Amino acid sequence: MSGGLVGWACLLLWSAWAFAAQGVLARSDLFASWTPDVGVVLLVGLASRMTPERARAGAVLLALTRAGLSGDPVVAVLAAYLALVVVVSSLRASVNTDGTVLRGFLSGLGALAVVGWLALVDLVRADTPVGWSQPLGEWAWRAAFSTALLSFVFGGWLRRLPGLGPLWRKERPWGFAEPAR
Repeated sequence: MSGGLVGWACLLLWSAWAFAAQGVLARSDLFASWTPDVGVVLLVGLASRMTPERARAGAVLLALTRAGLSGDPVVAVLAAYLALVVVVSSLRASVNTDGTVLRGFLSGLGALAVVGWLALVDLVRADTPVGWSQPLGEWAWRAAFSTALLSFVFGGWLRRLPGLGPLWRKERPWGFAEPAR
């Protein structure tokens, strides 16, 4: 398996813990409207280092983990995360997306897009289309700001979680190390 089974298992484990913590924060009275989207921070951080194929596989894994631990529709989360990977991968082709500022900016915009998309999906899925219950900017900008702040402060650390390195490092054959022995 490309990237190593251990790397994908570690991504699954870390994302499950991150989404569980995000769910606890979302249910608290203090942080309910300021809950960052940890999946977007992980996805932007990893997609800025992975190949596009591995980033899409990571997006699928993160989307399935998030959908399993939240009430969001699986297909909507999958579409949002795959679209975010396409944007980051296309930007990565021309700009260094590995920097803290750009990664934080992309995380904030990505969270704003994901929150808006999921709100639109919930609106369409409602029994009676009544319109937005509250202005999108009131709570979506809080989520985007808190996600960007999380990316600025902990984004580099989240990318270096134990076990995730094999997902973007290229494996070399044993013959490559032969001259060093």
